[in-house]
Amino acid sequence: MVRFPNGTRIHFPPCKISPPFPDSGWNEWADWCYCPATPPSIGSFDAFWTVPIAPSTNHNQILYFWNGLEPSRGSPPVIQPVLQWGYNGIIGGQFWLIASWWVTTGDVSINSAPVNVRVGDSIEGKMTSTNCQPNGNCDWVVQSRDATISQATQLNCTTNPKVCGLAFWWSGAVFETIGVQACSDLPGTGAVDFTSMQLTNQAGTAITATWAAMYNFHDCNQQVVLFSPQHVSLQWTP
Repeated sequence: MVRFPNGTRIHFPPCKISPPFPDSGWNEWADWCYCPATPPSIGSFDAFWTVPIAPSTNHNQILYFWNGLEPSRGSPPVIQPVLQWGYNGIIGGQFWLIASWWVTTGDVSINSAPVNVRVGDSIEGKMTSTNCQPNGNCDWVVQSRDATISQATQLNCTTNPKVCGLAFWWSGAVFETIGVQACSDLPGTGAVDFTSMQLTNQAGTAITATWAAMYNFHDCNQQVVLFSPQHVSLQWTP
């Protein structure tokens, strides 16, 4: 509240409060649900982004950039082509790599073979449905591709065993962090832009996302800029 000499008072809303470090979880992301959740559900999701500059400090943090699909927000499993920095107990290290993932609760996951990538490389994350059923459940092909060096890694998710035979309604472009202790633990570029974002439904018809800006942390001036249905920018101050 501010009081002026003439007695006028202006009340301002509370400032955004971020939990203290470490930053672990979905840090900032663009979010959209293809609702109502009746077939046909989402049939494909494609996006491009660029490998950012490495962090300037090391606290054994893990950084993920990915576009992905879930049955609904926060309701696993999630399928995701992922750009990763750091070692997550399965793959990785102090370098950038790509891999395709299926992840559910209880740290249960399946991933494709990792491919090392370089700063400045163009990454494509693409999920494509196959063998869709009338109830919207599909098999999925999850591909992470480095378009600069023409290398890709692919995860084929099928209904037998039933790990990926689901209908997906939620889509997102996500910056996820684990164990970030300082803003300098984030990439030095200060932003990753997801571009050429395209979604279709199971009939192959293009659908237009209405992205929403979402945050769990504000300690590094996180900002999600929604330029268009095809372009969102995840930003921070390293």
